[in-house]
Amino acid sequence: MEIKTVLISPLGETERLIIKDSSMNECVALQQLNESSDYIADWVDWKTPPDYVYKCLTEGCLPPGGKKELYLSKSIYLKNPLQLIGFSELYHGYPENDVLYIGWLYIHHDHQHFGYAQEFVNYIIEEAAKLGFTESRIGVHLKNWPALRFWTQLGFDKILGINGDEKHSEKTFSRISLQRKFG
Repeated sequence: MEIKTVLISPLGETERLIIKDSSMNECVALQQLNESSDYIADWVDWKTPPDYVYKCLTEGCLPPGGKKELYLSKSIYLKNPLQLIGFSELYHGYPENDVLYIGWLYIHHDHQHFGYAQEFVNYIIEEAAKLGFTESRIGVHLKNWPALRFWTQLGFDKILGINGDEKHSEKTFSRISLQRKFG
C-alpha cells in the first residue's frame, strides 16, 4: 500500500475553534498548557518533561520506525476570545498507511466539558477521511476513565489490544488501543 504523504491542512477552523500547526513561537505557551495536564499523572504514569513541546516541535513524538514528516503538532485556539486552549499530536500512517493515529489530545481543564475536544476530533476525522485515511486510532490509559468515556462516545469503540504491566496494583498501568473506522 502506498504511504500517505498528504497531511492534515496546516490551518483549519470549526464553528468555535481555530486549529493550526504548532510553531516554535508557541513553544512556551504550549509547554505550560501541557504541564497543566499533570494532574492526571497518577492515572497515566507520565508527567510532562520540561522540554516536551520543544522536542515535539523539533523531533516529533514518533511511533516505532516513525518519520518526522508524517507527524504534526496541532494548536487549538478558541475563536472568541482568541485563546490557546489545547494541543494535539497526530501521526499520519501508523501503524498502517491508512490510519491516522492521535497520539495526544489535551484541552486545558478550564475549557473541558464545553464540547471543544469533540469539535476538534470531528474536524480531524473529517479532514483525514478527505485525504483517504480509513480509520483513526488512539491509546488510552485504563485508569483515565474520563478519557475512556470521551473516546468511546466518539465512536472509538473497537478494542485492538491492551498492553501494560503484568499485574494490577495502585502503581501499575495499562493502555487500551481503540479504533474508529471512517464512513
